[in-house]
Amino acid sequence: MRDGEYKPLLKRGITLETVKKWGYETGTFNGRPVQIANYVKGNARIAQKVRFPDKDFTFLGDGKTSGLYGQHLWRDGGKKIVITEGEIDALTVSQLQSNKWPVVSLPKGAQGAKKSLSQELQWLEQYEEIILMFDNDEPGNLAVEECAPLFTPGKCKVARLPLKDANEMLLANRGSEVVQAIWDARVYRPEAVLSVMDVFDVAIKAPEMGLPWPWATLTALTFGIQRRTAYYLGAGVGIGKTNWAQELQSWLVNKLGLAVGVFMLEQPLGRTLKGIAGKFTGKAFHRPDGDWSQAELTAAIQDLDNKVYLYNHPTSGTDWDSIKAAIRYMVVSCGVKDIFLDNLTVMVAHLPSSEANDEVNRIAKEMAGLLQELDFTLYGFSHLNPPATGASHERGGKVLESQFTGSRGLMRFGHYMFGIERNKDPELPEDERNVSTFVLLKDREYGNVGRFEITYNPKTDKYLEPELFGDSSSDTEEEMF
Repeated sequence: MRDGEYKPLLKRGITLETVKKWGYETGTFNGRPVQIANYVKGNARIAQKVRFPDKDFTFLGDGKTSGLYGQHLWRDGGKKIVITEGEIDALTVSQLQSNKWPVVSLPKGAQGAKKSLSQELQWLEQYEEIILMFDNDEPGNLAVEECAPLFTPGKCKVARLPLKDANEMLLANRGSEVVQAIWDARVYRPEAVLSVMDVFDVAIKAPEMGLPWPWATLTALTFGIQRRTAYYLGAGVGIGKTNWAQELQSWLVNKLGLAVGVFMLEQPLGRTLKGIAGKFTGKAFHRPDGDWSQAELTAAIQDLDNKVYLYNHPTSGTDWDSIKAAIRYMVVSCGVKDIFLDNLTVMVAHLPSSEANDEVNRIAKEMAGLLQELDFTLYGFSHLNPPATGASHERGGKVLESQFTGSRGLMRFGHYMFGIERNKDPELPEDERNVSTFVLLKDREYGNVGRFEITYNPKTDKYLEPELFGDSSSDTEEEMF
């Protein structure tokens, strides 16, 4: 151990009286100037924390059982005790209270806070109030969350400072605010627990209508498109999932002025753009016999630039981790608020059925978290398992939530579940085959259910409620509002 001398710490604003009270010395170690914090038990010095000018330190003596710095200065138990992160802050808080009231500091900073306090828990619990005044930085805040639960509920309080620590406050001539922070310290409450007033402003906000769907009945049933919401749609093979998706994509881009992120995992990228462009212009660009010109196609596709962002699934793959990273990029970097993922079945097609269900569950759970974090809307699409009895989905069979691929995960984590029912029997007249029934299966927020018809017009490629079809695409758009 080293012997030093008592000197005021002028650069820290600490007086000679304070360093003597605390046994905080100035000396040398291996030829280097140091400050020495003496750790005492009873009347014996058992350890020293030697602090170098670059803020590195080393322990001499028995650092494992040294206790908290300054612990020997105070009696066992009392009204309140303040715990700081470092020795200089302990000296500061003590000095601001005329060196009369209990203050201790951690021997090894925020990183060792929990272990240090656990070892002295019995001694600390003798005080009525235990006030944590750790540094106002990330390590200090994390240490508060780790240490506060060690104590009897209601006994631990947290003092918050506007600057980094108590000594910075002293040097800024704001010492009185340190003392006030002790008196204003609030009982620790885990971040997971909120009072009514913590959420008061959110709770008294009136519910708002979301963005309109291109189908007025669906807008009425769901009160519009909401953010942080997952909409999952299921249908049989070739029944209309992609048609529905591209009608909505076109609506969001061209009528609402929003950018969309498109993950059409079963469709060529060029076909995806033709579909979106065709929905708005009323031109079936994907059909070689359609009533359109090359100039119209070129102009329509060019108009989608910076409005539609495509996931390059042929080269980037269809695994969830790759798709999740692309979603994050589109939302954060491209300003996208509407993500289309078609479809979940493709993402798990390589897995056995039991593993596929588990993977869909994982995807749905992580997607729910991503929605809350990034504030966007998901439109997810799924194939269906065949009905146990009755007509197949391709012959008009009813869609149930339990038929979705990985249905448990989608039912648990999805906010809405939709179905499309249609009989595409080639023996039926074309106009009958082009009519679908859209079904609202699940509405977590309001509990609504409902059914309405959507009709596909092969000439204009539009997919709308029958009464919304007009003589031209421009008439159709106006009637939608």
